Amino acid sequence: MYQLLLKLFYHPVLFFFSLPLFYMALGVLLSIPYQSIRIPSILFLYAFILINQMLENIVHRLSESERNFSTSFFVVLEVLNLLTIFYFGWRHSWIAAAVLIGYSLIIQLQFLLDYYELEYFNITITSLFKVFLLNGFAFYIGTNFMRLSLLPIFSGLLMPFILLEASRMGKSKNSKNILTFLSLSYLLSLFLLWNHVGVISLILLVSLPFAWLAIKDFNRQTASTFSIYFSLIYILLIAFTLK
Repeated sequence: MYQLLLKLFYHPVLFFFSLPLFYMALGVLLSIPYQSIRIPSILFLYAFILINQMLENIVHRLSESERNFSTSFFVVLEVLNLLTIFYFGWRHSWIAAAVLIGYSLIIQLQFLLDYYELEYFNITITSLFKVFLLNGFAFYIGTNFMRLSLLPIFSGLLMPFILLEASRMGKSKNSKNILTFLSLSYLLSLFLLWNHVGVISLILLVSLPFAWLAIKDFNRQTASTFSIYFSLIYILLIAFTLK
């Protein structure tokens, strides 16, 4: 059953290119009632997140003493990264560009936290930035303002992506810790959703087989599968609440 579920639902290439969408989807959805969708800005934000995801993978090779990456490819990514940041400075505000620079620095300086054995702090701060800052920024580019009242809605994605970050860094092999974060994922999200959609929020429990995968063998594959499908259902339920 374990191998069958992974074979059916784990698709690494699809996950890699869809992951940036989960860091911005809530912000985009929640901005729709305020203004029409700004497609160019959304595409540039997707590109920015994807580029930094690639840079993050390179940075982790540095922290693992693996130097077998292309320097020219790294430089190209950095140039593209700066171009996307420039777009937001030109199209929205230079403060917005400064926020993205800060995010990119956090992502690319992770190897320093790993070097000083601050992996758990790294997991926490990275997850917070990806879930709250990127979704908040996605909301901002659609509305030109921020709403702190949206932070609780974004928080429904925090625990699953903490697990994803932990798996990527090879941490949280303790089954009790994994079970705790999985339980918090459901308790927090169901609490948030119940106020909006009531019993329909229980649809989130459809993702329980993927939680079982993570409990049985916690690794990058199982954590990715759980995080992606849990988040997909959560986001779709939030979309159902929009009028």
